[in-house]
Amino acid sequence: MNAVVVTAGAGVADLKVHVINCSGMSVPSTMNQTPQGFQVTYIPSEPGNYSIHVTYGGFDVPGYIAFRYCFRFAELLKTNPTLM
Repeated sequence: MNAVVVTAGAGVADLKVHVINCSGMSVPSTMNQTPQGFQVTYIPSEPGNYSIHVTYGGFDVPGYIAFRYCFRFAELLKTNPTLM
């Protein structure tokens, strides 16, 4: 899954992104720089809600706690085969 953090025009600072799964465990992620900022990529470790916490220059980014729901596609197909 991907999340985009726009840092263009914000100046130079240390960016940290923490992805937390529904069990409260940190999920490894990678960041790739783009012209607008960074693209953060992570692989969900289990179905459920994930939160993405961002700090820039050591400060929490106000309003940037994103929540994503991840599911196992194979399980979804069992209940809704029309998705194929």
